[in-house]
Amino acid sequence: MKIQTLEQLRISFYAHRLKILRGLLVAIAMPLLVLPSRIERPEFETQFNLIGSEASIFLVGLCMWVISVMLLTGVNGKHRLVKIIICVLLCMVLSTIIYELSPFEDYPIYSLKKREWPYRVTRMMLRGLFMAGFVIPAFYYFENRDKRKKAVRDMERLKQENLAIQLTALRQQINPHFLFNALNVLKSGANEEWVKNYVIKLSDIYRYILTHQNDQNLVSVAIELEFIHAYNFVLQERFGEGLSIVTDLGPEVEDKQIPILALQVLVENAVKHNIISASKPLKIQIFSDEDYITVRNNLQPRSKGWEYSESLGTGLLNLQDRYELLSEMGISVNEDANFFTVRIPMIYDKCVVA
Repeated sequence: MKIQTLEQLRISFYAHRLKILRGLLVAIAMPLLVLPSRIERPEFETQFNLIGSEASIFLVGLCMWVISVMLLTGVNGKHRLVKIIICVLLCMVLSTIIYELSPFEDYPIYSLKKREWPYRVTRMMLRGLFMAGFVIPAFYYFENRDKRKKAVRDMERLKQENLAIQLTALRQQINPHFLFNALNVLKSGANEEWVKNYVIKLSDIYRYILTHQNDQNLVSVAIELEFIHAYNFVLQERFGEGLSIVTDLGPEVEDKQIPILALQVLVENAVKHNIISASKPLKIQIFSDEDYITVRNNLQPRSKGWEYSESLGTGLLNLQDRYELLSEMGISVNEDANFFTVRIPMIYDKCVVA
């Protein structure tokens, strides 16, 4: 048991070693800032009090760093200011508590601990405010630097992935173009109305893919929805009453943007991994929920067999990676006994990572 605990501590330390090192550096910097002014007045200091009070300031700084990491990591938007205020207040209270419990005197010129407690607490709260003004900007400096480095790494990775995708597209470009042209020929010769409609919708699917394969990564909800309608028509011819796709996206969301083929990935994921039959129909709902689009289906998973289709990396994980590259938002996946639900955020231009 002890060996497992030590191993877990080692793994945790290794995972957070950079934050720990930064916290130690920030905590060491604060007692060093006040040390020169204290050394200049040796008549007011004892070696015991000097070392002890400097250690107390170090402890306060380290605790403030831990509070900053716990409260402020990854916090953005309207909640950031509230979290910063809470962090500053906690730092002020922490400074007062540690000073009151410490046997050392941080103000050697006169004994602060002999003063009345309102004055003493006020001085310690002000010192906590000053120290928070050092720790919190230091935390945001390191966090923003990490974000910039991550953005650079992501861009380099995206460039490499784009090169690989372009190479694959060059190798396979003849296939969709050839099929698209063949469908147009087949449409002109089709006599039955359902065959003609089927070919038209299938052509619309390939036209959408070919039109946007070299385009930007985002499309409007309205454009993606038109594609889903064509995709649904083709699926209906295959599954009939066994599949139902209901969309409820109002006009207020049509101009918002999502990654290309995002809805198709979610519909395909539902079709791929669930039983579809007239006796056990699969019902897929697509609707808007504030700034999100929700895709939900009743859960009736397939067992592995000849019809079971494994993911080739173009499913939920790929969609999550695309969101991380395009914005700071992510998708939400939830599964319970009855439903499988995925919520994807609609992206505004200001949210897109440049």
